[in-house]
Amino acid sequence: MRGLIGPPGGGFCASGIYFSGAGWYLIWQERGTLMSTYVIGDIHGCLDELLQMLGLIALSEDDRVYLTGDYVDRGPKSPETLRWLHDRPANVTPVRGNHEEDMAFTIELMRRAAETPEAAGLDAAGLFRLTARLYEERGFGAYLPFDKRGTVERLVSDPSVTPETLYAWERMIRDMPLFVTFPLGQRTCVIVHAGYRPEAEGAEAKDFCLHARDDAVSRGGLAHGLIVAGHTPTIAPELCFFNDGRVFRCEDREKDCIFYNIDCGCAYRSRFPNGRLACLRLEDEAVFYV
Repeated sequence: MRGLIGPPGGGFCASGIYFSGAGWYLIWQERGTLMSTYVIGDIHGCLDELLQMLGLIALSEDDRVYLTGDYVDRGPKSPETLRWLHDRPANVTPVRGNHEEDMAFTIELMRRAAETPEAAGLDAAGLFRLTARLYEERGFGAYLPFDKRGTVERLVSDPSVTPETLYAWERMIRDMPLFVTFPLGQRTCVIVHAGYRPEAEGAEAKDFCLHARDDAVSRGGLAHGLIVAGHTPTIAPELCFFNDGRVFRCEDREKDCIFYNIDCGCAYRSRFPNGRLACLRLEDEAVFYV
């Protein structure tokens, strides 16, 4: 039983604040009800807001949570967020974002540099500097920028982050799926970082999952689908999917496909006061904000 405006009495607990087109509602959840499925948008190091959100939705062991990727950079607690992900509850499933993809690439290069005689005895920061130099000199046969966003350089500035810590995070990222799909009522639900095109294959499919912008709608989607993604914040008027920091929803009537962008720019709050962390409950499309 959900969506009641006031407390219905014993046996219920407040599970969050729900925004619909008609206004804001306090959501009450009956203890012991069937499981709910939640999707939380891009976290970007905002661990405090993530933990607040899990409390707001009154997450239980019977519920399932999916995360849309981009767990590092921009926010204040990237190392702490990665540690939480590494030890996350069993009912939380993270998909991979483009920031993690770039981070794992840099750590892979560090692992290769660690095999050289020069790496003996180096801590994570020293290994990072060595890898940066070797990459500039030799390239390691790679073609992507080294530490493209400065992600790993910031991580190794924390003395508690060791090479072994980084290797464990790399393994965790490599284990993250690019997307998750499952039936939801009469629809096929897809949780992905940026966009989903079922007809795409190989490198093209991976690039679309990680980097799609407005083409997530114009070229993506599937028949009778529900796609929930992030990647492009809804906070700035010049960006596609702008919705003043609220969840963006649109529908492709030809495909009968619903698309949600739930990256509401939590990590940008210092620049955009409308930034927030968003969560979508799939069964009734209720939206929660922190």
